Amino acid sequence: MKFKNKNISIIGMARSGIAAANFLAEQGARVTLLDGKSKEVLGDALKQLASGVSTVFQSSQPLPDADLVVLSPGVDIHSPDLNSARESGTEIISELELAYRVSETPIIAITGTNGKSTTTSLIGLLLEQGGKDVRVGGNIGVPFISLVKDQPRDYMVLEISSFQLEGAVQFHPHFSIILNITPDHLDRHKTIEHYAKLKERIAARQTQDDVLILNHDDPWVHRVAAGKRSQKWYFSMSEPVERGCYLNGDHVLFKDGEK
Repeated sequence: MKFKNKNISIIGMARSGIAAANFLAEQGARVTLLDGKSKEVLGDALKQLASGVSTVFQSSQPLPDADLVVLSPGVDIHSPDLNSARESGTEIISELELAYRVSETPIIAITGTNGKSTTTSLIGLLLEQGGKDVRVGGNIGVPFISLVKDQPRDYMVLEISSFQLEGAVQFHPHFSIILNITPDHLDRHKTIEHYAKLKERIAARQTQDDVLILNHDDPWVHRVAAGKRSQKWYFSMSEPVERGCYLNGDHVLFKDGEK
């Protein structure tokens, strides 16, 4: 994407919003960072902003001339504050989507209701111990957009939340993992069905050349995996799987789908 001289409104002065604002300012965009909180409350955040980033407080409405709107994960994509931007046809994306569009590194993306951070950290550590050049971040630690400044040779390992997936459009990891799906964040997502559909987006654009790793024991994971084109591998704590890993007594067994 070309950002130079583009008017970009970023909503939310949390960690991801600040990182996106600084990145886009470095690319020559005209960046405005907005937040519904007051300047006094957000004083520490201001110290982290690059020069050239404009700020608006006590408002979460994108500027009327915005060419692109980027949301921090804490901002609901269905917020009425975004109505004018939607009606004018302005594209609204998440920081996750923004970073994906400028990243050139294969992605391993992990989502689920529980265990995301542990699994993401463990995968990153295992790959590093195996000699791979990786970066770990996303919803854990460093925002994805900050990682693209120093891209690894081999993989980005990213924890992905349902909030980040709300604004995902083209996001396409080479490996995606869905650990589990149980009711969570229903104050924002309203129903488990909608929450599960958001989790499903992690694999929505995968092809037969990609890999989707799934919890065989979770019925909601089975639902969202239906119809996906990617190669499916499973893990189970309760029974054998045809392709993947499962627990058998004190042993973890692996099957590659061959007889």
